[in-house]
Amino acid sequence: MGRIVIPKTYITSVGAIIIKKENKMEKRQNVEEVTWLNAEQAVEYLSLTSKKTLYMAVWRKQIPKHKMGGRLLFNRRELDEYLMKG
Repeated sequence: MGRIVIPKTYITSVGAIIIKKENKMEKRQNVEEVTWLNAEQAVEYLSLTSKKTLYMAVWRKQIPKHKMGGRLLFNRRELDEYLMKG
């Protein structure tokens, strides 16, 4: 059988591509996903009795909220922080 010769420049460029892909994958893993909950989901997540209870807590500024397109949305990470505070 004949010997296959692969140029060093090819090996170097393939290695560089692999390293770039590995770096991109690491960055994606380090980026924390933001999960948004609507009011119904937040009530369930926080184990509240009703949406009215949730809205009262929002009105009292006890629970962090965001408004997007006229809708109240809740960041799950922020809700976790709220739960940890007690």
